[in-house]
Amino acid sequence: VFWTSTAFGTAISLVLGGVIAANYGWRTAFFVAGAPGLILAILIILTVREPVRERDIGQDDQTPAPSLLQTMRFVCANPTVFHAFVGIGLASLAMSGVPVWAASFLVRTQGFTLPQAGLMAGLGVGLFGALGSFLGGPAGDAVVRRWGVQALPAAPMVACVLACVSGLIFALGSSLMVVALGFIVFEIVSRGFTAPAYAILVTGVEPRMRGVVVSAVQAVTNLVGYGVGPLVVGVVSDRVGGTNSLKVGIAAVMIFSLWSGLHFLAAWLAARRSERFVDGATA
Repeated sequence: VFWTSTAFGTAISLVLGGVIAANYGWRTAFFVAGAPGLILAILIILTVREPVRERDIGQDDQTPAPSLLQTMRFVCANPTVFHAFVGIGLASLAMSGVPVWAASFLVRTQGFTLPQAGLMAGLGVGLFGALGSFLGGPAGDAVVRRWGVQALPAAPMVACVLACVSGLIFALGSSLMVVALGFIVFEIVSRGFTAPAYAILVTGVEPRMRGVVVSAVQAVTNLVGYGVGPLVVGVVSDRVGGTNSLKVGIAAVMIFSLWSGLHFLAAWLAARRSERFVDGATA
């Protein structure tokens, strides 16, 4: 449920961004997009309180929480968590590269106007991205019920492979119908992987490490994923040049989705040998 918010936010930004950019310029669109974040930050400071943290068995309130360095050492020493951490970062490169360039892609390849492209891309992300985010959790739960906690990494692994295939269909499709189908499937599976992927992280670390681990992977997805993913598409597109350059750029970034799937495969194999995941499956 939490991850549906990112799909809705991206959808609103694409729709309104296209309209505002077409009428008032792209600089104004950026200013308008930043305003809700500032308002929300003030509301969080004024209204949200720190929750009571879960404690490990035998731990008292005076025990200091693990530091960032201790937590990251734990992550690196735990193959299941490490590969999930890296896999999430790599998947975010592809997950961010497609929707950021989707509107421009539709303008260049399908002859849409900027407002039309923003509306279509926004509806795709808002409807099907939110659907994927919502279904990701139940899909992960179904895997755990059927094969145990140690099989949980299989869910994001399959999602990343499907995201790679559907992303290529979106980028290289010969008709609007094929492009739309590829985009719909990509949004569902690329956002559906998040819930089971993050579940691997919180399952694989100690309770008092969970906040730091989730914060760290969020920093990676924002800085690397949303910072580098769209950049890779743009750089490849500029290097290739021509009318189909953006197709090649979007197709190129799909390698990160496949690479992410390999890390989740490694996480799956490691989880089968991990006491934490095997014991969780039988507890």
